[in-house]
Amino acid sequence: MAESGSAASAAAAPTTVHVVPSHEGRPLKVLQACPGQHSMRSDPQPTSRLCRTQKSPGGQSDGPVQVGQPPARASRTAHSITSATTSRFMAPAYRVARACARGYPPSVLTYVGLGVLGGAIVVFLATLGLRRVLPTWIFDLAVLVGAGLACAGWARGESMYLGIGALVGAAGWFGATRKELGLPRLADGALRVKVGDPLPAFRLSATGGAAVTEADVAAAAPALVVLYRGWWCPYCVSQLNDLGREHDVMAAAGLKLFAVSVDRPEEQLPLEKRLGGKVSFLSDPEGKLLDAVGVRHPDGVPWYDRLLFGARKQDIAMPTALVVGKDGRLRYVRRSRRIDDRPPSGEIIAAAKT
Repeated sequence: MAESGSAASAAAAPTTVHVVPSHEGRPLKVLQACPGQHSMRSDPQPTSRLCRTQKSPGGQSDGPVQVGQPPARASRTAHSITSATTSRFMAPAYRVARACARGYPPSVLTYVGLGVLGGAIVVFLATLGLRRVLPTWIFDLAVLVGAGLACAGWARGESMYLGIGALVGAAGWFGATRKELGLPRLADGALRVKVGDPLPAFRLSATGGAAVTEADVAAAAPALVVLYRGWWCPYCVSQLNDLGREHDVMAAAGLKLFAVSVDRPEEQLPLEKRLGGKVSFLSDPEGKLLDAVGVRHPDGVPWYDRLLFGARKQDIAMPTALVVGKDGRLRYVRRSRRIDDRPPSGEIIAAAKT
């Protein structure tokens, strides 16, 4: 009787079901305490073994089967999760926690990368609008870092579309900037002047209306003659500002500074005043000096500069620097390879001293 009563009480003992969170989408394991032993919930020092329900081939349950002593962490997890509904909401958190254990979660990498990439493009456009340009390589590096972070998040499980979007954005950046910041390649001999040649003849207008010829420039030599694109070009304005800041150093080397463009004198005057007269501006509206040097840009003013700044549609110069010696001959000739490429002042000063 005692034995039958004990068996009956064991059979009637409530079975505690514990649901362990799924591991990356794998099916949940339903664990229950073995009948006849202390409940895991109530035992202050759990010694019970976990059991799992085993089914026979016919589909009938054969009862709980012991599967071993659970570790302490599994025991704590089993205490805190008591339903399949709870586990369904905990599974995403578990995935995020697991990603954090390896480093930053994928979403952080992806969105930080997209933010860096987009921010670089926005800042670049803002500097163009404010005409306070920074070296282009800074933005190139930021775009590469942003695209790399976004792709790292994609590789670790984030949305494929966001990763592809980052790659498309980076490709668009490099394609657009290389086209717009690049200059036409010149074949050997395309430049019509070289070191040792006399400065080509010209007659240009100063901002005050006076005519200036190549003889006047030679009389002021050594002289630096900068051919720039126009008042609307942020990179040219930046170069002219640099010349204004370096005026004292160049003046100590005896250099007189001239800037030539196809702009009208009234368009050049604000720049000349802002630089305090340190640079003499000369207007070449027909581009005769550009042709004589061989640096007329066939594409002219870009459409977005016409739209944003109201620049006129016309041919322009490819950025070029000429150093003229006291004998009227060229001591230095350099045409930029890119719009943001400028000769270092050290080269110019060294050429002026030859």
